[in-house]
Amino acid sequence: MTGTDAHLARRAMFGQEELPGLAAVLNGQGPGAWHDTALEIDLPAAGDYRLGGTVLGHLDRLSDGSVLVASLEARLFDVSAGAEVPLSHRLVISYGPAQGITTTGGVWHHRATTPLDVLYTVASARTIRLQGRYQGPVAESGTTAAFMSAGGFRGRTLLNYSRL
Repeated sequence: MTGTDAHLARRAMFGQEELPGLAAVLNGQGPGAWHDTALEIDLPAAGDYRLGGTVLGHLDRLSDGSVLVASLEARLFDVSAGAEVPLSHRLVISYGPAQGITTTGGVWHHRATTPLDVLYTVASARTIRLQGRYQGPVAESGTTAAFMSAGGFRGRTLLNYSRL
């Protein structure tokens, strides 16, 4: 292809994927470490891309009267290159003693959505994966930390790309 046809074919490169299933549970795998989720996008060729999406985070805790200090983070990881996508690290949810969050009186939960939007240049086709990191009490303490894709008004975790 040449001219206008080649330009249109190049500009039409885009895609979007949703986190499969309801959740990617991040705690219970060792707090502080980055963990893979099942959400990936494949960049089809070399070029400049805008990577975007939203991450729906969920934290909940059973009542034991303690103050929760926890965070849930997300980043994009270039599986093909074995490295983090620069500038993609995001804080999804953070709680600490200053918020005065205690867990007395039942179960509490919080959801928050964080946008992703980064520019990324690749020299060949690549696979990009969403990773998550939970920092806080371990799973045995009654805490659940996850990325979710609940659908509809409850929110979604999505990744998308468009070639620039």
